[in-house]
Amino acid sequence: MLDYLRHAMAFDPVEQLRAFFVNTRRELIAEEQIARGGPSGVSVEPRQVLVRALALGATGVILVHNHPSGDPMPSPADRRFTRRLATAGECLGIQLHDHLIVARGGTHAIEVTALPAA
Repeated sequence: MLDYLRHAMAFDPVEQLRAFFVNTRRELIAEEQIARGGPSGVSVEPRQVLVRALALGATGVILVHNHPSGDPMPSPADRRFTRRLATAGECLGIQLHDHLIVARGGTHAIEVTALPAA
């Protein structure tokens, strides 16, 4: 999967966010580009991902986005988005399994940490 993502996204001159929607057995339901931005970012809200997950009947999501700069390290905005999506998804029964960043300089997984009990 990483080879596919690197080929498809690492050298794209604009940032994009893709989602892999899965069922309870983590079988792929669909892969879709959720948003496409510019060379320094993409504007997307967690609801855009979750609305599509609900429409597909997905119970899980794997997110992937690229960094045209070539640096795969997540920005503070990347980490905030990941946390917001994981929190909102938990409320809807949709698990964020992973959030990967692909770039010319490699790949990086943003840690999807367990949320504190309410």
